Amino acid sequence: MRRQAIVNIGSLLRWEKEFSRAVLRLSVPVSIQSLIVALMHIVDNLMISELGESYLAGVSQANRITFLMQMTMFGLVSGASVFTAQFWGAKDIKGIHETLGIGMLTGILGALVFAIPSVLIPGKLIRLLLHEEPAIRAGVSYLRIVGLAYGVQAVSLTQSSVLRSTEQVKLPMVASIAAILTNLLFNYLLIYGKFGFPRLEAAGAALATLLGACLELAILLIVGYGKKLPNAAPLRALRFTRARAVAYFKVVLPTTLNECLWGLGMVLYSVAYGLMGAGTVAAISIYDNIHQLASVVLRGATNACAVMVGMQVGAGHGDEAQKTAGRMLAGGAVIGVVIGTLVMLSSSFLVSWFNVSPETAQSARNLVKMYGLTMFLPTMATIVIVGILRAGGDVRFAMFNDILPVWLVGLPLVFLSGPLAGWPIQYVFLLTRIEELVKTANGIRRIASRRWIRRLV
Repeated sequence: MRRQAIVNIGSLLRWEKEFSRAVLRLSVPVSIQSLIVALMHIVDNLMISELGESYLAGVSQANRITFLMQMTMFGLVSGASVFTAQFWGAKDIKGIHETLGIGMLTGILGALVFAIPSVLIPGKLIRLLLHEEPAIRAGVSYLRIVGLAYGVQAVSLTQSSVLRSTEQVKLPMVASIAAILTNLLFNYLLIYGKFGFPRLEAAGAALATLLGACLELAILLIVGYGKKLPNAAPLRALRFTRARAVAYFKVVLPTTLNECLWGLGMVLYSVAYGLMGAGTVAAISIYDNIHQLASVVLRGATNACAVMVGMQVGAGHGDEAQKTAGRMLAGGAVIGVVIGTLVMLSSSFLVSWFNVSPETAQSARNLVKMYGLTMFLPTMATIVIVGILRAGGDVRFAMFNDILPVWLVGLPLVFLSGPLAGWPIQYVFLLTRIEELVKTANGIRRIASRRWIRRLV
């Protein structure tokens, strides 16, 4: 029995050439896109940090609203991805187009929930996250404009999701890179007022984001329809039946609720960090940038896992889906350990990019080292929840396994240790890893039971 278990574990790390090629084909473009996005995010914050820590803290906290919006959109898009991958495995183009229609409609409506208050009452939102007036002013000027991009981003996310779930991963990558380069160019021109452009500071960064989002959507639509890709649905094909909508929302509502409550939990983490002072917020902002950079391979692997598992479940190949899930989970553990080690070794170099006080820099270095040490935990948890359970149709278990550890474990520990007890930020952050451990352990048990495999189409 013991020998058999060793053989099974070893087989998870032995990938055939065909399997490895499929993973690379689906993951590399997404990883490249994520890398460019992460670098853009870092450069964006580097530009803002030149204006001072108050600007960095203000824009970072304003982006918590954007983050919550994106998590909501990700919940909607994840539901669309589940159906699209399974429809693609079943060769049902009509189902894909109907899913796209439902996804875009719900995405736009969801984005408006965040866009309207961000544009009309940004001050009230920012004051929930910050208590220092210079940082609040910077956050308000940024949020008021970036809120206009939310609807555009929602449609782009849905379009990109359909393309990735149908194995068309290159176009979203190209569109994202074009948007990022546009964002960077106008960041430079509008934050500092170069070459005759007005100096708009934080508002300039938000306007650059809006321009980049518009270009990304334009490329997705023009190229998609020009090449007749799966997202190129005629208007009449976007119509959907009531039965299709009911089936769609049975999946989408749990994933959306999942992302909303998880994202709200992350925002409440930010509230706790905000109560610990602007220096702590700036240190967390630096960590966020490095986290985005370190997670690019994970995003590619998660996308590859979700598409492959979804297609296999949709085609009725449950045994193959189970095998893929185990292999990708083992690969995720290796990714987390390797990249986490690199992050720890390069923490001082990465933090030195940012123009902050010595005290803030030291806090950020400690935080980044702790992140690198524990990176394997959120890596495995993400693959379990997004790449396997959701893609296999087990959205309700995925929802509870993602939400409950945040609200019952992570948040109470952070508020007790940070604002109340005054622990250093790296030890407060370490307590959040307990929730990732709980998610991973529960998810592995669920995967081993095979009850997560649910054909939806």
